[in-house]
Amino acid sequence: MRHFALLLIACVGLLAQTPPSQGASNANVPTAVLYRMFFQHVQFLSDRSDVQASAGKPDAALLRNHYQTVIGLTATEHEALRTVALKNAQTVKQFDNRAKAIIQAERAKYPNGRVPMGAKLPTPPDSLVQLNQQREDATAADIATLKTVLDAPAVSKIDNYIQTVFAKNITTNPLTGFKVPTRDSIPGAIK
Repeated sequence: MRHFALLLIACVGLLAQTPPSQGASNANVPTAVLYRMFFQHVQFLSDRSDVQASAGKPDAALLRNHYQTVIGLTATEHEALRTVALKNAQTVKQFDNRAKAIIQAERAKYPNGRVPMGAKLPTPPDSLVQLNQQREDATAADIATLKTVLDAPAVSKIDNYIQTVFAKNITTNPLTGFKVPTRDSIPGAIK
């Protein structure tokens, strides 16, 4: 397991240095999304650290304190970051679970996952749209909290890291040239 922890730490280090893949761009990733993903990674490292610590592995603290080291935070600043990140990750997980239930209920309306011929494609239910907005609002509130519990230099270090180093590893892959299929565009479709 010690080798796994070292490998995980090495991979995290490499990720911080790896440029985004060719053709992909992170320019369109909203700041709130970057922070949410960052918060989730802080939670992931914290959870892995707990597993390693419970197994008696001495390298567990390296996982827990990874961002303290790479960003250059004090122990107090890092603990404040972890507290906000863990709260956000838990809140987002709750919203995601509620969204999953709504999506499953909507899919259940269509046997075998197929919309009947001639029927309009369903639109997302208002409850799902509202839930997504609540998730965005919760993340924005947690970013604001982070900015109030830390001083300006610490906030600047974290934001700079997220916007420059962390963001390099976040890529988008938009569907170029995608067109919604129609009966006329599907070979063999009943018309």
